[in-house]
Order: sequence, then C-alpha cells, then structure tokens
Amino acid sequence: MKSICEEMEWELPTKPKPNAGKLIQICMEKELIPQYWQQQLTSLRSNLESGIPTCRNIYAHGQGKNIIEAQEQIVSFTLNMTASTIVFLINSFKRIELSDD
Repeated sequence: MKSICEEMEWELPTKPKPNAGKLIQICMEKELIPQYWQQQLTSLRSNLESGIPTCRNIYAHGQGKNIIEAQEQIVSFTLNMTASTIVFLINSFKRIELSDD
C-alpha cells in the first residue's frame, strides 16, 4: 500500500510513520477501491488492519527472546491472505493507472 501511495504521489504522514490503518484510510479515500464497493469490503479492511499485521507482529516482530512457532494452518492462511491482498491491490492500482491514460 505504501508503494502504491508513493507511486500515485498521495501524501503520506511522516510522523509517525504510516501504519497499516493509515495506509488503508488513504487508499480508501483516494478510491483505490471504488467508493461503491467499499461497504462490501468491510471484512477486507478489517483483514488488512488486523488480520495480516497482527499475525506478522505476533510471530515475527513481537516474539522477543522466546521464539513462538506458528502453527502450519496459521502460516498457510496468512500467506494466502497476504498474497490475495497484494494481487487485489496491484490490480486496483492498475485500474487507476489505466483510467488516468
């Protein structure tokens, strides 16, 4: 999302660094996801704000000295959610790019 915002030259806050929630807000405001479809994607927004980042924070950034091993189904689910989300955002970005031409 940050790469898309930068490519589109959408203003990002510098302090604090933009987190997932702020990036999602910018992408929604700029209609990366069309306004008429945003209500239908409430669960996508929730997933972007809490599902993927929470898993990443627990199992990567936030584990501290004690290594927490993620269960296989959590790893698989999170990888698939992340991949699907990235593909969705890239395709949404391409739609905007094409409409500007």
